[in-house]
Amino acid sequence: MQGFIDFVQNLGIVGIFIATAIEAAAIPFPCTLSILLIGSVLQLSIWKILIVSAVNTVIYIAFNYIPFVMGYRFESITKRWFGEKNIKRAQKWFHKYGKWSITISRPISIANYITYLAGLSKIKSKDFVLYSTLGIFPWFVFLLYVGGLGDIEKIQKYLHDVDRLIIVILIIGVTVGAGWWMKKRRESHAQE
Repeated sequence: MQGFIDFVQNLGIVGIFIATAIEAAAIPFPCTLSILLIGSVLQLSIWKILIVSAVNTVIYIAFNYIPFVMGYRFESITKRWFGEKNIKRAQKWFHKYGKWSITISRPISIANYITYLAGLSKIKSKDFVLYSTLGIFPWFVFLLYVGGLGDIEKIQKYLHDVDRLIIVILIIGVTVGAGWWMKKRRESHAQE
C-alpha cells in the first residue's frame, strides 16, 4: 500500500488523470482511492477542485467511449448469446428507464457495465455525455474534497461499504424484476 501511495504522490494531478483514463477504459484500477490520496496530498482549494474535476470529467467521458463503442459494435454477438428478442426488450427498457442508471452508476464499480449496456442500447452520444457528466463530475468533486480532509483508511472503508450496499440493492432489484417478469410470462403462457 505504501508503494502505491508513494507512486500516487509523485504523479500529483497528472496521476488523477491517468487513473481516471485507465478506469474509464474498463481496465480494473483503484481510481477512487487514487483521487482520494491525491486530494489528501495536494490539499486543493475549492476552485482547483472544481477545475481538476471538470478536466477529469472530460478525460473520463473520452476514455469511457471505449466500452460504449464496444457495446455498440458487439450487438450482433450479444444477440446470439442472449437472443434477439431479449436484447430488443432490454434496449427498449434502457431507452425508457436506463439513462439515469448511467448517472447513478458512475460512483460505483458497475459503471463500465452500464456503459456497455448504454452502447448496446444505442443511446445517443449526447445523452451518454450528459448523464455521465451528471454522475461523474460531482463524484470527482466529492472525492477531491473528502481526500483533502484526510483519514484515507476510514474513507476507503466507507466507500467500500457503500459500494457493497449498492450492489446488494441492485441484485435484489434485478432478482425481484426477473421474478416479476417470469411470473408475467407464465401467466401469459397459461392464457394461451
